[in-house]
Amino acid sequence: MIVRFTMCLFCCAAIAGADTFTLDIVLPSGNNAQLGVPLPIEIRGLLTNDAPGNDGLACVTLDVTMSGPEAVNLSQAIMWGPPADQSMDNFAQPLGYDANYSGTGIGDDLVQAGGAQNTFGNNPGQFPNLAFPSAEFIDLNIGHSEQVILEGTITFPLSLNPMAGGDTYTLSVQSILANVLGSGQMAGSFGVYAVESATGVAGAPVDIVLGGAGAGCAATAECADVVDNDGTCMTPPCGPDATTDDACLWWSCGGGTCSNDPTQPCDADSDCGAGNSCTLGAANACTSFALVEPSDMGGPFNNCEPDGFCNNADANQALLCFATASPCESINIDAGGPFGDCAPDGFCNLFDANHALACFATDNPCNCTGGPSPTIAPSIASSTSLTAKADSKRVSPGSRVSFDVFTDAAIGKLSGYQLHAQISGGDQGQLELVDIVIDDRRDHVFAGAHGIFESFNVANGQMLAGLFDESVSTKASGYLATFVYSVSPRASGTFVFDVLHDSAIGDQTFFVGATDRDKIRIAGTNPAVVVIANTQKLSRR
Repeated sequence: MIVRFTMCLFCCAAIAGADTFTLDIVLPSGNNAQLGVPLPIEIRGLLTNDAPGNDGLACVTLDVTMSGPEAVNLSQAIMWGPPADQSMDNFAQPLGYDANYSGTGIGDDLVQAGGAQNTFGNNPGQFPNLAFPSAEFIDLNIGHSEQVILEGTITFPLSLNPMAGGDTYTLSVQSILANVLGSGQMAGSFGVYAVESATGVAGAPVDIVLGGAGAGCAATAECADVVDNDGTCMTPPCGPDATTDDACLWWSCGGGTCSNDPTQPCDADSDCGAGNSCTLGAANACTSFALVEPSDMGGPFNNCEPDGFCNNADANQALLCFATASPCESINIDAGGPFGDCAPDGFCNLFDANHALACFATDNPCNCTGGPSPTIAPSIASSTSLTAKADSKRVSPGSRVSFDVFTDAAIGKLSGYQLHAQISGGDQGQLELVDIVIDDRRDHVFAGAHGIFESFNVANGQMLAGLFDESVSTKASGYLATFVYSVSPRASGTFVFDVLHDSAIGDQTFFVGATDRDKIRIAGTNPAVVVIANTQKLSRR
């Protein structure tokens, strides 16, 4: 709340007024969403002039919350900013002032999205030489007609229950703060403007109906459009190609193709699922099709079509998908859940590679009787806590800092692990993850082992490593990986690096024992703390 006060009251120097600013959530493409598919979203505002008059919007901030069957982190799900027509650019840095125009993630909510115009006349060329806001002139009449404040997309993560078609999630705007320009002012270049507070009114909450990763279908024409399949996208990950030919019922063991009811009518073989043919006649029915092994996630050489086998190509598909480098739909590269459980978990991760390897070794019990089954509970093999260590406890802005992660306890048998890291804290600026590596070290848990596979996802702060055909005993203080961060030039304060390990809320840190069903429990973590010393601030003191 302190930051909100600073931006909307200090910057705008508000006096009492009676204008009303109403904000509505608008879904231009409708309110039906699919897992993993971006849905367009906008926040629109309109000023109602109840006062003697105003010259338009000077400042606006708002919070966005969402309720539903499962928690969704809006700071990860929503990607938006000022509208593309540049009509709100004067409210965002560098022309305007904002704490974070897109909003800052607090818990699962987005808070204080929006910004303010340069109403107090900051001139970057004059003392105190603040870099922003830098607009020489302000924009008048913003909000007198309906104005798009934010535009972008909301994407529901694949980690949500894929079988929960019909679930409703409700988006709401809250905590609106707004100021308007007093009427008739002509302040000129870098002028100071008097502003008045406006009453913020939130429109009705908006419901989004989630259709799952794919609905039941009888032909490929009824399937979702998740990714480019026509070859026009050469650098994955690829976006939709406007052809509704992607997988339906990805949990039905159709092997990534549209698995339809063989009793449904058809006009050609292309109307039927993989391995089926259209039998012409009175019914024009699709023939029955053989269920594909659940771990068959594709063919060799990154071919997205299943080849009828579970082998190294499927493990590679899982690793590529984890690193967001697979040309195939991630909803299809989900062979099963954690620690050998047959039900897909909505992620492509270490467990999918393990499912493929177990299937290749004829040690995979999963089948498609009534859906992926059976349900398998993990066996707790051992436990360890994790410790992170920074290469320096005090770092300068504009530099880099690395964090090594170690196991605290010896592990009897380890065949694979996955880490999910996050930075929190700080007074300003950020630490941006730029690389994840496994250094060639004698204390690495897999040092001296053969058949090591690894994959890295810098965007999500995750990495994984494993052994194709063995497990090893490790010593205490075993090295796992190094996360490298770039320190922004304006960063300052105390930042904390930690490994996220609560699988109940979607954290993706796992340790697998001798078999894919052996779970090594994470007992806790010891975060690493670094202090970013802002040398400019220190010199002024």
